[in-house]
Amino acid sequence: MTERAIISPPSRRLARKVGGAAQPLITEAVIEAAAQCVSARAEEARSDIEARLDQLRAAHAEGAPDAARRIHQHAHDIRGVAGTFGQDELGAIADSLCAYVDGLALGHAYDGALVESLIQALRGVSATGASPLSRTVAESAKFAVDKALRLEGRATGG
Repeated sequence: MTERAIISPPSRRLARKVGGAAQPLITEAVIEAAAQCVSARAEEARSDIEARLDQLRAAHAEGAPDAARRIHQHAHDIRGVAGTFGQDELGAIADSLCAYVDGLALGHAYDGALVESLIQALRGVSATGASPLSRTVAESAKFAVDKALRLEGRATGG
């Protein structure tokens, strides 16, 4: 954790309301226990994301569009876990993959190379964590998906 929580004593108003001797509910011990719990869960989340990335790659290897539902589910799960643990760039790339698969339901053609690129982007950002480069990768993924869906929509008259 980068910042420690600050325990503030209760206001005078609150102290009067609860009898003048209000004890803080959040103590250093509670903060430390919470930090350990979050740290353990964050490690579990990293493992879960890696497993989902493996499942995502396997679903993609099966070939589209039959695998699209599973690809979307794994990307959706990665997006949720990433968002919960502050991995915004990873979540943004997973969101782009979800948006692309959603576009398939609207009749867009499956582009295996684009899906592979998005999976590689997920793997790279997962391995390196947040950085200016990972933000650029996330923005590029969104741009690529938006462009692919827009161009495909024009080609099909949609």
